[in-house]
Amino acid sequence: MRRLAPLALLLTIACGRDLALPSENRLAIDPSVATVAPREAITFTLTGGSGAATVGFAPGSPMSGPDAAIDPVTRLYTAGSLGSAEDVIEAVDAAGVRVTARVAVGPRVAVTPQLGVVAPGGAVAFAGSGGRPPYAFRFESAASGGTLGAADGLYRAGAAGDVNDVVIVSDATLDPAAEVRAEIRVTAAVRLYPDAAAVAPMESVPFVGLGGQPGYGFSVASTTGGTIDARGLYRAGTGGGTDVVTVTDDNGQVATATVTVGPALSLSLLGTDVRPGTASFLVATGGKAPYRFGFAPRGNRSLGTVGEPTGGYVPGLNVGARDRLMVTDAAGAQAFFEPGPVGSMQIHVGIGAVRCVAGDFNADGRSDALLVAEDAGFRLLGARTFSLPAGSGAVERELFLPPARAHDQVLVADFNGTGRDQLVFFGKGGLWSMVPDALGALGFGPSLPASTFFASAT
Repeated sequence: MRRLAPLALLLTIACGRDLALPSENRLAIDPSVATVAPREAITFTLTGGSGAATVGFAPGSPMSGPDAAIDPVTRLYTAGSLGSAEDVIEAVDAAGVRVTARVAVGPRVAVTPQLGVVAPGGAVAFAGSGGRPPYAFRFESAASGGTLGAADGLYRAGAAGDVNDVVIVSDATLDPAAEVRAEIRVTAAVRLYPDAAAVAPMESVPFVGLGGQPGYGFSVASTTGGTIDARGLYRAGTGGGTDVVTVTDDNGQVATATVTVGPALSLSLLGTDVRPGTASFLVATGGKAPYRFGFAPRGNRSLGTVGEPTGGYVPGLNVGARDRLMVTDAAGAQAFFEPGPVGSMQIHVGIGAVRCVAGDFNADGRSDALLVAEDAGFRLLGARTFSLPAGSGAVERELFLPPARAHDQVLVADFNGTGRDQLVFFGKGGLWSMVPDALGALGFGPSLPASTFFASAT
C-alpha cells in the first residue's frame, strides 16, 4: 500500500486543480453577414458562449458614418448615413471568446437630376437610387406653384418665374438622415414686350415674346377688328376699344398685353352752307394725325376743290351734286363724309352785267328765261334757267359755267333741229355751246371753233 502513495498523491493534486475547459456551446452571433441601406436597422442575436456577452463595434468601425450605432442591450444596429462601407460588429463573452458580424452598407440615397433649370411649365422626371427603395418625393418649397408626383417623381414647374423649387427624396427607411435634396431653378416667366400699348385705329405695334420656353405663338381677342400675325405684328381695327394680345410659349404658358385703341377716324364739315364758291373747312377727329384731305374716288361731283393740308372745301358749280369727301390719317385709316347737295349759287359782288335771254330750252312749247351774270372783265360768273312746265310750279336750275371764259355775244336758237333751243357763247378762244338734256337741263358741250359750229348748224 505504501508503494501507491506517490500515485495517489499525484491524482489528488491533479483533481484538485480548477481547469476551464472549452465549452461545447460556443458563442455565436446572428446574422454574421448582412447587407443594409444607410440608416437601415437590424437586430443581432447572440447564442452560446460563457456568461454574459457584450456587443459593440470592432476596432476600426463604424465606417458607414459617424451616426452609425448599436445598442449594447437590445443589440439594435443602425447603419450610418454615408453608406458605401462595411461595419464590423463584435461580441465578447465572459470567457473572452470573440465573434464578429460583417455588415455591408450600400450607397446612400441619391436623386437624378440633383440640379436642374426649367422654364415655367417645364417638366423634370426625378429618379431615386441607392438607399432602400421605394422612394418618396415631396416639396421642401414650391415657389413656382409647381406640382410633384409623390411616387413617380414627375415634377412640373408652375407659372411663377425667377424662383427656386426644392424637392426632397426619401427612401423606405423613412429616416431623415437618409434623404437627398434636389433643386430646380425656374427661369423668368413668359412675357410680352411691350406689356401695354395705346394706338390709333389701323396703327401697328410689333410685339415680342420674352422669357418662358422659346417658340412663341400670338393671338388677339379684339373688339376693334384688330389682327396679329405669326411674327407678333399687331394691327388695330378701325374702331375704338380695347384689344388683348396673348403670347403662348412652347410650354403652354401665357402672358397678355392690353392695347387701347383710340376713337375711330371721322370727318365732318365746319358749317352748313354748301354753295358754289362758298368755302368751308373739313374737320377730322380720332385716328392718328396728321391728316390728308381730299375727294373720294369719283367723289368730286360738283367739280369743286379741297385744300391740302388745311381741309378747305369749296363746292363747284354743279348745283344739286353731292360731293363725297375723304380724310386719310397717318395710320392709313380713312373716313368719308357727304355734305348736302350743292345749293343754288349766290352772286355777291363784282357783277359787270346780267343778261336775260329767252328760249325754249326744254322743248315744251313755252319760253324759258336764262339769266347770265358776268363780271367787269366779261368773265362768266354763273347762269340760271327758269321754266314753267305744264301742270307744275316754276323750276329753277343753276348751270355750271367754266370760269374765266371771256365772251362778247350770247345766241339762243335751235341750231340742231331737236326742238330744243341751245345756248351759244362766242368767246375770244372760240365758242361754247350749252345743249339741253332730255329734261331740259343745260350742260356744257365741248369748246369748238366757230367754223365747225356753223358748219354743223347749217
